[in-house]
Amino acid sequence: MLTQISENVAQLGICGGIAGAITKCGGAPTSTTGSSGTALFALNAVDSGATINVSKGRWEGCVRAARAVCPSGTFSSTCVGGASTGNVAFTLSAQ
Repeated sequence: MLTQISENVAQLGICGGIAGAITKCGGAPTSTTGSSGTALFALNAVDSGATINVSKGRWEGCVRAARAVCPSGTFSSTCVGGASTGNVAFTLSAQ
């Protein structure tokens, strides 16, 4: 079962951590995860050869939009933009 605290911490755990003063995914990964407790976010650049460079603001907005459609439990969605080219597909699953 997902908990709100685990989900929030996992959300900021992507890209090695984007909490605090860090405002953007660094390191140009093609995929990344963020996990905490019962929550696991997994992100993948959709376009072949693209890297994830999503800003914290865009990422938080994408998660809020997905939660508005699916208010509880796990989900899969797409964050428009957020990659060097194209979009970022992401899932929230229970671990």
